[in-house]
Amino acid sequence: MTILNYLFKDNPKRKLLAFALVFVMIAAAIGLYVVNSISKINRAYQLTAEVQKALNLVNKADLDKKEFLQAALSGGGASTAVLTKNQFDTTLLQVKNIITNQVMSSILSSSQEVAVQQILTDVAKYKAMFHRIINLNTVKENPSTGLTNQMNVALQAVEFSDLPVNMVPVVFLKRCQADFEEKRDLRFFQSFQEESALFLSDVESFNVTTSAASLSKETLLKNMRGYVSTFEKIVGIEKEIGLSDKDGLKGKLAATFQALDANMNHLNKIIEARSLSIAESVRYSIVFLFLFIVVAIVLILRYFIRQVYNPLIEIQRSADQIAHGDLNINLEKIRKNNLLKEIVGTFGKMVNKLEITLHQIEEIARLNLSNEIELSSEKDMIGKSLANVQKQLYKFTEDERLAKLEDEKRSWATEGLAMFSNYLRGNGDLKGISQSIISNLVKYLKANQGGLYIVNIDEEGTKYIELMACYAYDRLKHINKRIEVGEGLVGQCYFEGESIYMNDVPESYVKISSGLGDANPRCILIVPAKINDKIEAILEIALFIELEAYQISFVEKLAENIASTIWSIQVNEKTKRLLQESQFQTEDMKSKEEEMQQNIEEMASIQEELNRKEKYYQARIEELEMGLHVKLN
Repeated sequence: MTILNYLFKDNPKRKLLAFALVFVMIAAAIGLYVVNSISKINRAYQLTAEVQKALNLVNKADLDKKEFLQAALSGGGASTAVLTKNQFDTTLLQVKNIITNQVMSSILSSSQEVAVQQILTDVAKYKAMFHRIINLNTVKENPSTGLTNQMNVALQAVEFSDLPVNMVPVVFLKRCQADFEEKRDLRFFQSFQEESALFLSDVESFNVTTSAASLSKETLLKNMRGYVSTFEKIVGIEKEIGLSDKDGLKGKLAATFQALDANMNHLNKIIEARSLSIAESVRYSIVFLFLFIVVAIVLILRYFIRQVYNPLIEIQRSADQIAHGDLNINLEKIRKNNLLKEIVGTFGKMVNKLEITLHQIEEIARLNLSNEIELSSEKDMIGKSLANVQKQLYKFTEDERLAKLEDEKRSWATEGLAMFSNYLRGNGDLKGISQSIISNLVKYLKANQGGLYIVNIDEEGTKYIELMACYAYDRLKHINKRIEVGEGLVGQCYFEGESIYMNDVPESYVKISSGLGDANPRCILIVPAKINDKIEAILEIALFIELEAYQISFVEKLAENIASTIWSIQVNEKTKRLLQESQFQTEDMKSKEEEMQQNIEEMASIQEELNRKEKYYQARIEELEMGLHVKLN
């Protein structure tokens, strides 16, 4: 500055022009350097994108390979071999072009060149092995000349042979063949070889008496040997391809892909490191030049700015930030200015108050309403308004939470009743519906055990309670399914006709068993199922968790529906039984009526016979009387 003052002390315009010229030169230098650096960075990132594209193409080629191997495993590889091969070759050709044309033209180090050459070698090796697999699969699966077709033709000829030999081994051979094709296990192939040798031995030792039988025998042996030989060739091809993903060509292909993928990722990392290095260099250069220009600007501004101007501009800037809602300001630079000390202090207090208020608003927005809002003074209108908003919002939030909780409870009960209505409307006998009800009720309540008891009457007219269905109960507890009225909690529930809820269950009452052992339930709920004040059934639920009042109310409402359903089923069963008895009585009366009609007809016949005999005897008596009268006269 002293040099500029000496040179341009009488000409301020020249000073401004000199400062502007220096600034423009520095800006131009920065612009040229940034443009050149950005060009290098773009080229590096473009190269990274090309390598990533090549890596994606390699993954696509591997996906085509996997799809082909999967199709070949299911027997459909021959139909897709040409298409897959073309797709695979096209993909690898794109990879090779990218590596050759894009990557090699930008190689800067020997390590990159070695990585590129290794990638090209892996690509060629990967392509050759996959071609070998496709050729082997074509030899196996060709529709006209493939080994699989030849094997099936030979097997069909063996199965249709007219030589009267035992064909059960052929069925076993087919099974071994199918098991090998499905499980890729050489043990099935060994079983195939052993059984085929035995079958060939049996056929060779089979005695024939005619030339036709001899010809059939030779044909069978030829077809059987062809079948065995063709299958052995297929097994050889499968072994060469690989019985698993780690064997044969498939294993080598996977290893080559892993090496290729690793080399591609290594090259990508090298290029990314190069890109990062260039970007880091540019960043440091820009930072350095930026600092240089900032220092230059500061020196220029320092020449024109006076002591008071800076504090005023800082206060104006801070006020503008506050007007736009930005409270992140720094007043340390102007606090030492004695002229504006009080203004700066008051301004700082205002900013602190606004920051505290903003923090309180953020807490209220997060619904964190537990913090008390402190007022800075009795005239703190903003604090009072925030406190009022917090109070009203807390009340509204609490009311909304309680209302939502009640809605969830009502919705849970309504959905449960609707769901169990479907179970209760289902067709089936009493036991099936009872089992469905208790198992689904235990699951819906997230309970652990449950039982449904039915009130019955024995032949002597005594009421008793019978366990009709249960869920996850210990068998020993309910080996006797009959419970007398007043016996135990279930009998007591029937006797009193009211629900029983216990959260202090005796140790010997019931155990909930699992793979980790037995445990005593935390609570028991026993609810009578009543209709018209008559108990038709009793529900018993055991849980590790305690039930809430709305859950107990839900079970009681459900029990009313269960009672109605059970009553309807029992009435229907009784009506059905009475109908059957009525039909039986009707048939019996009809049979007796037919028997009575037959008796009446027999009696009528006897009556006619008696009348005829009576007339006959009456006529004889009259004749005798007339004869006697004649003799007497």
